[in-house]
Amino acid sequence: MKQRFIFAFTLICSAAVGQNPWTQLEDLPAEGRVVPTGFVIDGNVYLGTGEAGQYFSDFWKYDSQSATWSQIADFPDGPWGFASSFSINGKGYVGVGFNGQTSTYSKKFWEYDPQSDTWLQKADFGGTARGHAVGFSIGDKGYIGTGYSNNTGYKNDFWEYNPQSDTWTEKANFGGDERYHAVGFSIDNKGYIGTGWVDSFYENDFWEYNPQTDSWSQKANFEGANRSGAVGFSVFGRGYIGLSHYGLFNDFWSYNPETDNWVEVEAFPGLSRSLGVGLSGGSSGFVTCGGTGALDMNDLWEYKPEPASLVEAIGHTQLGIFPNPIIDVLTVVIQTNGSIVKIEIYDSYGRLVEQNVSRKQKRVEISVDRLESGVYHLSVIDDKGRSWNQRIIKK
Repeated sequence: MKQRFIFAFTLICSAAVGQNPWTQLEDLPAEGRVVPTGFVIDGNVYLGTGEAGQYFSDFWKYDSQSATWSQIADFPDGPWGFASSFSINGKGYVGVGFNGQTSTYSKKFWEYDPQSDTWLQKADFGGTARGHAVGFSIGDKGYIGTGYSNNTGYKNDFWEYNPQSDTWTEKANFGGDERYHAVGFSIDNKGYIGTGWVDSFYENDFWEYNPQTDSWSQKANFEGANRSGAVGFSVFGRGYIGLSHYGLFNDFWSYNPETDNWVEVEAFPGLSRSLGVGLSGGSSGFVTCGGTGALDMNDLWEYKPEPASLVEAIGHTQLGIFPNPIIDVLTVVIQTNGSIVKIEIYDSYGRLVEQNVSRKQKRVEISVDRLESGVYHLSVIDDKGRSWNQRIIKK
């Protein structure tokens, strides 16, 4: 049964965030390193391999609840670096990269099960052996593309992995130039790749992949300096890119796919570095490892933006959200010269759990019956490209 409430408008502004979103967590209790790889499952960070004068095969888990590291099963192929990773449905996947024992690039691909702490070899990557490639997941599929091999040079091919059938399918080539050390992540049901290096040139172009149409479209160029060896992640419908090759920069930039624009956000507070790793962790992004050329790091940082920091500068525009807490139906009313075109609800892990696309309406009702009790984040987009974010509670 729907509940109706008399409500007051909630003022959601683009005021500056008082708390820095960066927090230093416990250091990795192992050697600092460059070119490690990792993924996030249920808010926990899994990190391993990499190089610091020698290649490593160790793998570690950072438990976000206890704020502690523990060593898990080693990567089974031995010392490794320059690998690509993603997670799907509670499993981690690591593949391609550079074999530190044989000094060759590889096509091997492995699945990690955190419940049993075991690795299982899966079908080899479908393209040629390589390292320095981009990896991310969209829904229940994984993707690896771009990269470099000393036998075949720079790459722009792009492959999809289906864990249900354990098969690889070649997809449309990446839309930009061949490259390595690019940054990649996914936002909702799209993938993004940008920056990188090819033939002595640093890149700043940025591309969106649509798996429904198997096509690439060029988006607004990254607005920081051209770079490679940067890190990236996505949080609550925004993408983030920062740091750089050779540790020249510690700036960070946020990308809004709804408005196709970049905004500079709080700079990374640790040492500037290159060839570290950025990990998407639902409501947080993580940055760890990397090097300056003289020092290899093992520190771990969390980037946790407040909802207000995800809002573009729109002035003192009012939005009505009621009731909050919610029982079965959420009503959103916009009091401005715009109209609502999209409403999204994310859970505490940053997963999109509910979406409503409207036809330029001033008032939208969205059922939340199927959502479990808890805290969620609401994102509202209007036809002017403006966005609002608000924390909501489901009873």
